[in-house]
Amino acid sequence: DAALTRIIAMDKAIEINTSGMRYGLDDHHPKHPLLKRYYALGGRKITLGSDAHTPDDIGHDFTRVTEQLKSIGFEYICHYTRRQCEFVRI
Repeated sequence: DAALTRIIAMDKAIEINTSGMRYGLDDHHPKHPLLKRYYALGGRKITLGSDAHTPDDIGHDFTRVTEQLKSIGFEYICHYTRRQCEFVRI
């Protein structure tokens, strides 16, 4: 909780990285329970990443992750332009 509270206080986003799903780990990083706790503590800034090394890997499993985010209560993901967060409805 201390780390998540600090992230929230610093107005930073958490990135969900889907590369684990692509490599057969069957989950993203960080995992669902941590994201639920982040949300419960007031965290709302989430970004998505896929560690794509080929064009086919760009956005891998983003649809699945956004459905999980919605089930937690998230309504937006954060997209950064010039270091400014722009919320995009999911």
